[in-house]
Amino acid sequence: MPEGWPLILNEPGVFTGLINSMGLSDIQAEELYEFKYESWKSLSPVYGIIFMYPWAPNTMDDSRVLLPNECDFFFAKQVATNSCATQALLSVLMNLPATVDLPPLLKRFKDFAMPLTAEGRGLAIQNSTELFDIHCSMARPPMMTMEQDTTTESNEESFHFVAFVPIDGKLYELDGLKLGPVCLGDIVPENEESEEDCFLRVVAEEMTDRIRETMSSTLSFSMMAVCKDILLSLKEKLDVAKDANDEAVIAELEFDINEEEMRREQWSNENIRRKHNYIPFLIQLLKLMSEKGELEYAVNRARGMANHAANHAEKILRRK
Repeated sequence: MPEGWPLILNEPGVFTGLINSMGLSDIQAEELYEFKYESWKSLSPVYGIIFMYPWAPNTMDDSRVLLPNECDFFFAKQVATNSCATQALLSVLMNLPATVDLPPLLKRFKDFAMPLTAEGRGLAIQNSTELFDIHCSMARPPMMTMEQDTTTESNEESFHFVAFVPIDGKLYELDGLKLGPVCLGDIVPENEESEEDCFLRVVAEEMTDRIRETMSSTLSFSMMAVCKDILLSLKEKLDVAKDANDEAVIAELEFDINEEEMRREQWSNENIRRKHNYIPFLIQLLKLMSEKGELEYAVNRARGMANHAANHAEKILRRK
């Protein structure tokens, strides 16, 4: 098993594909576009939040970190490079409430990994052929990844995924690059607030604070909820509306179901295109263009267009 895993995109269709491939058909990932936790309630139940942010070595605050042996839930150190997306997802799925039955793959892995140390669990993830294959199934083929010059320092941001999960009335940050879980405090409902609403509110406050602290340097953040399958929830609501013979609600739900099914089809098509290796096709296309004498013309035309665009941009900058 390679030490480094291929990168995967931060897309809800990709994460939902990972979840489904692990055997959970009634759970999905849904992107969150705003920090108003009230808008997240429609996704209930929400099992955890995955947060992606630009990682830097000096951002690791270990002041609130628990030692792994101080907790009785699943936490694993990240051992494999670039596995943080799948590892953050596992941090949520391995700590699902007892009311959710784990599929055979995840149950076997959890039974095997729980007696191990946090680092041992990370090694178990790295060495799991099944988890590696599922991760790779949502990544671009290796031939499509351009080799990078490792002799020069890259100016590109490195992104990292962590999970925020409610466990036994407390909110935990599970980050495989930290020494252990981070306890962010108790989930204490206010007034008539439910425990899940309190969890969402506390997470939203934590995310807002973190982004505010680094907003001056970057705005590259994203959040995804790991929640009950939206399509399943809509169909359950439709059954209730049909029993009540509520025509208006039935029409609205049927519209929403159709929209969601179209979105799932789009996810499926995007995942197929993402995984397909177009290199052989492109090589053959270039060969045919060369044989017909069209390649040189196409290259010169593309260069001319690029130069024209560069000159136009330079003129605009000079005017400013």
